[in-house]
Order: sequence, then C-alpha cells, then structure tokens
Amino acid sequence: MGTPAIAKGLLFIADTGRMLHCLDSKTGRALWTHEINGEAWGSALVADGKVFLGTRTGTFYVFAAKKEKTLISTVEFREPISATAVAANGTLYIATMSRLFAVGSIPAQSHISD
Repeated sequence: MGTPAIAKGLLFIADTGRMLHCLDSKTGRALWTHEINGEAWGSALVADGKVFLGTRTGTFYVFAAKKEKTLISTVEFREPISATAVAANGTLYIATMSRLFAVGSIPAQSHISD
C-alpha cells in the first residue's frame, strides 16, 4: 500500500504480506528481504542513512540503508502505525493511532534560562 523510498541506488518497499524489500533501483534485482511483524500500510522512509518503517501491530523498524541487510533496532509502540514516519530538522516523527512521537537530539550546549 506504500510507495517506494529510493536512496543511493537502492529501493526500499514494504508490502501488506509482511515483508520489507530492498532492490537495486537500476536493475530491479532483489538484494534482501526481511519479514516484518504486521502489515505495512505506510511507506518506508530513508533518512540519515537509515530506513524507518512502522507496522499495524505497532512494531517500528530501523535498518541501515545499504545493500547488506542490517537491522539496527526495533521498538514496540503497542498500537498501530499506519502512517509513514517523517524526518524534519533533525527530528523523526512517528504517528500511532493515538499519539505523535518526536525523536531527536538536544544539542549539548542547549540550556533553559530564567
């Protein structure tokens, strides 16, 4: 149901059959697949050298955006993720059915003044 994400000659796309696929964007040759926990209704997002994908079971995946499959992390949100994650201004936004999460870093020099 989602659209492909393409970066550095790689195409990433998930399907409702519970698979994430990585293909060579020029040849269409499959490079790797990964079985995901739940259907993917949103698209994969490629940002910061990573592939981000949420599923309807609430599992959120982070892969390295490269030819070799490297699963970096999974996070359980415990409610469906139907939308594509969004990256803006150093922050990753993940929407579940009832909440919006913003994941980012706070610069070391930041402080709150009176």
